[in-house]
Amino acid sequence: MNYLYSDKFTKITYWYYAYTLKFSTIKSILFIKTYHMYKDQINSVLISGAGPTGMTAAMELSRMGINVRIIDKALGPSATSRALAVQARTIELLEQRGIAKEMLDKGNRALATTIYSDKKTLAKVDLTLISSRYNFCLLIPQLDTEDILRKQLEKQNVTIEWQTEMTDFIQLPSNKGVTVTIRNADGQTETFEASYLIAAEGAHSPTRAKLGVDFHGITMRQNYALGDLHIDGDIPDDELSVFLTRKGFIAVFPLTGQRFRMMATDPAGNKTDQAPSLEYLQKLYDAVVHIPGRLYDVQWTSRFGINSRMVDTLKVGNVFLGGDTAHIHSPAGGQGMNTGIQDMINLCWKLAYYLKGIAREEILDSYQEERLPIISSLLSTTERATDLLNSTNPIIHGLINTLLPPILSMGMVQKKGAAVVGELSHSYSGSALADKDAKLKHLKAGDRLPNWDFTVDSISAQGMERKDVTLYQLLDPSSFTLFLLNCGEVSLRSEEYSPLVKTWHVASNVESFVKLFDTSPAFVLVRPDSYIGVAGKYEEISLVNEWMKNWII
Repeated sequence: MNYLYSDKFTKITYWYYAYTLKFSTIKSILFIKTYHMYKDQINSVLISGAGPTGMTAAMELSRMGINVRIIDKALGPSATSRALAVQARTIELLEQRGIAKEMLDKGNRALATTIYSDKKTLAKVDLTLISSRYNFCLLIPQLDTEDILRKQLEKQNVTIEWQTEMTDFIQLPSNKGVTVTIRNADGQTETFEASYLIAAEGAHSPTRAKLGVDFHGITMRQNYALGDLHIDGDIPDDELSVFLTRKGFIAVFPLTGQRFRMMATDPAGNKTDQAPSLEYLQKLYDAVVHIPGRLYDVQWTSRFGINSRMVDTLKVGNVFLGGDTAHIHSPAGGQGMNTGIQDMINLCWKLAYYLKGIAREEILDSYQEERLPIISSLLSTTERATDLLNSTNPIIHGLINTLLPPILSMGMVQKKGAAVVGELSHSYSGSALADKDAKLKHLKAGDRLPNWDFTVDSISAQGMERKDVTLYQLLDPSSFTLFLLNCGEVSLRSEEYSPLVKTWHVASNVESFVKLFDTSPAFVLVRPDSYIGVAGKYEEISLVNEWMKNWII
């Protein structure tokens, strides 16, 4: 039980002075109000940084009943767009939170990535092979994604405090919380106490620096020019287009309304910090892209280099690190923002459960245990891809031209590549939360629960019903979900798990369902973040109780 959430000594002390010392009625009322204000404050989580990572943390914690305060030193929402791609796994998770539809309506769906080299089509990655209902890469400017997240926070009565900066913090002894010094928009300072601090401030995080956490990695040698603009030409508007030559590299990402984002290797990038002009971008385009195109109506441009860095810990006492505070890397594959959002979806159900006195404290350690391997793999993959695709070395360029077509023509490579891009291949199977012996056909504990359309017979408290659903429509992102598969109306003492576990009896003869689960009686316990906690044959159902007892109070 968290000391700051349920400090019996503090409660007894307050009530003792309020009543034993015979305060007047008015003083007692004021005192009780003060106590509740104090209680609310120490049960709060302070989030420093209001980008996609910080807003996701605020969204998750507040909807699960945790008091949050989110601050950002910026004047207000960003007016420029950085990240662009929202991957299948992120859409699956945001669908459960009611905000995916607006993103899908505003974004553009890229169904493939086509790689050109020396005026020829070298290879194509088929993104429709992503094993999800969202078998594409959704291209939507980050400022639109942030706007959608802000609107959701408003619905949850969470207000972002702009021009508000954390200037210092102290961790209390024995993991009792944090005391934070905050400078407000009017220049005044205040002290705020919270149970936990989540640092989502970005690559130059003062929290990370204060903790002395090393941000190890490399500065990559490539420099880039970037622009959001229109292209008058035959660039596909439903594909990512990548152009490789010995003169450089250009990637073109289609947005809505015939707009594109162009990213190009920038020979002048190490000589100036000025934003590239439209004329300069046109020269880069003409030198590399064999498809004629006229660039116009530029909205914004910039220059940037790439750092590939990560921390070795995501938790120091009562402080958590996530998003760009914990990892930055090449934009190859469009993984960065997605990884930060998924960091918080992994962390926040655990933190909320612990603060409510539901989960054991040890569950918080699984955040870094599960996310650090994914972050490390991401950095390694994006570094290799960036070095290969940007190389002007004639030997490497020749090897790419020779080897890439036969490699990408292999079906297994296509499927694996699509899963990596869509971030569906991430698994927590090695973590303490995943029983290594708990398996069900092709699924094992720690894997993502697949999301497909099924016709199912489902039994709930309302009775039996046949309907067309996705498994994710039966999930509750605030609780565990127990699927009893092909078990008929078998009796189950569900009161043992309530109210944390919602139970569904599910059966289907749809081919995709049978392929996943077979037709034998079985069970799958799904975590609030839609990863599998434990699974097995129905005769092993006692594993559910064992798993819950290990982690849930």
